[in-house]
Amino acid sequence: MALNAPHGAMNAYIWGDRSLAFHRCKTCGATVCWQSLEDEQFTVNARLCPPNALQGVPVRRFDGADTSRYLD
Repeated sequence: MALNAPHGAMNAYIWGDRSLAFHRCKTCGATVCWQSLEDEQFTVNARLCPPNALQGVPVRRFDGADTSRYLD
């Protein structure tokens, strides 16, 4: 699966500690992905993927609010 969007279809916003850039669709406002501005981490919003594209993808639960650790 590829992330395809015409040039200029998304914009990025950064706030707070300026460590993440959130990229959103200019048409509907959905957050498509976010990337760390401090390392190589890049995350795609899987809720926007068709369900059949996610079959077989392992899911890990992450506590991003308190411990910043995986819960499995």
